[in-house]
Amino acid sequence: GSSLRIYMYQLQKYSHMLKPLLKCSQKMSQCSASVHIHRWLQSGTCLTKNPEEADLFYFPAYEACYNETACPGFDTDTERCYPHDFNPEELPYFQRKMGQDHVFVFGCNLLPFM
Repeated sequence: GSSLRIYMYQLQKYSHMLKPLLKCSQKMSQCSASVHIHRWLQSGTCLTKNPEEADLFYFPAYEACYNETACPGFDTDTERCYPHDFNPEELPYFQRKMGQDHVFVFGCNLLPFM
């Protein structure tokens, strides 16, 4: 195993960004990278439930999957369904190293906060 420790955020406010899984992960090639990385991390041994021992912090969100499956008008407005009030600085451990130890995966779309 690896000595790398990753804390995975599980925030209720953004749990809807993880729901449209099956349709997306089976057909969207690189756009489903966020699904596959999330699943891979969950099946490994590097996750920790203790944020104090984490080397990295992972924020799972299936941005492309969510837009394709849950967002009417996806083909014309790619930012329409993103949570526009998302501010990474509000994540509980973001300020610890000014976000340098945080990982966000964007398979196809870049969130507007970037």
